[in-house]
Amino acid sequence: MPQSQSLEAGAPILVLWHSFTGAEGVAIQNLSDRFTAENPWGIQLIAEYQRGIADKLAGAPPEQRPDLIVVWPEEVPDYIQAGLTAPLESLPAAAGPVRNDLLPMAEALYTVDGQLAAFPLGLATYLLYTNADWLGDLGYEALPPTWAALNQAACAAGSQSGGQRGLALPLQAGTLLAFEAAGGASLVDAAGNYQLMDDASTQTLTALHTLFSMGCGQLYEDSTAGVTQLGGSLLPLVVESSLLLPDMERAVAAGRNFVLRAGALPGREGPGPLLWYGPGVMSIAPEGPRREAAMQALIWFLSPDAQLDWYRATNYLPVRRSVIEGLQRQSISTTTEALLQLTLESATRGHWVAWPHHAYAAHCRAALVRTLLELEKTSALPELQQWLQAVCNGELAP
Repeated sequence: MPQSQSLEAGAPILVLWHSFTGAEGVAIQNLSDRFTAENPWGIQLIAEYQRGIADKLAGAPPEQRPDLIVVWPEEVPDYIQAGLTAPLESLPAAAGPVRNDLLPMAEALYTVDGQLAAFPLGLATYLLYTNADWLGDLGYEALPPTWAALNQAACAAGSQSGGQRGLALPLQAGTLLAFEAAGGASLVDAAGNYQLMDDASTQTLTALHTLFSMGCGQLYEDSTAGVTQLGGSLLPLVVESSLLLPDMERAVAAGRNFVLRAGALPGREGPGPLLWYGPGVMSIAPEGPRREAAMQALIWFLSPDAQLDWYRATNYLPVRRSVIEGLQRQSISTTTEALLQLTLESATRGHWVAWPHHAYAAHCRAALVRTLLELEKTSALPELQQWLQAVCNGELAP
């Protein structure tokens, strides 16, 4: 395990652990190198890929721990309980304008018991992507705003005799959570327990079951299937992450080159609240020069240039309102403009739900995926709901 040191001149060497691979791994390395090259304090930041960060931290003495770690919302309570987090109250005064500029859903992802425990690094949500030309030929000129309209459009585009489905959904835990959020579910109650048996959840499962039972929706496991099917004009409606928006645009341009639209998932009575998620950066440096340097690095990761570099490399949206507004003034695609505007409207109207930062553990993820599969073939929805809630709450720490 790495050991943070201090330069002879007094400027610390900081270590950042992350579990990113691919483009995200390259992006976090490039950002760390850029911070080292540009920061005026002579701080060196070394980014290291690590698997099983939580387990390694639990078994490491303080002098062998990194100074910064990349985290996800569901991990934060465990780190707080373990006493690893450095309080952000020790941030320098320069952090004030940055914090005031944070989008509320970004801040909520890493706020526990009213205290910000980490800085969000980027945002993503689930969107409804459509082939506007195809839907227009069927008489649908806009994105389906409600579950009923979504069912109608998906069934109108499909053909049960030919096996054609009108809507494709990724077989992911987040798919069900996103539909729950769009239907008005809070996902967790005030005590932090999963709340998946309320009226909003019941109506969400009923709507999805209706879609599947009518033969108008399909699930896919391959992460590229939604992009391929929509881009190739094989179906007109796909639910996917906003991270794939550039891939969707490229697939459409390379395929039939139709008009692509993207917007919020439909809810019961109109477009529903968006479910937001994304990585964050947390300081676990000990008190002293290392913590002071780590706080400077945290602020730098939210600087406009750093946020734009991260967005362009990973497609995670910036977490600051001013940076989103700056992107709107640039030359961007129609679908990107729609996503940016949707982000600002979501923040302004409070029309959002933050990814649950409780025990979103392996069994709960598997149960959310299995529930999607079961919705295709079962009508025993109350029993399915009860089982799902029991599994997810069974993994919550006492």
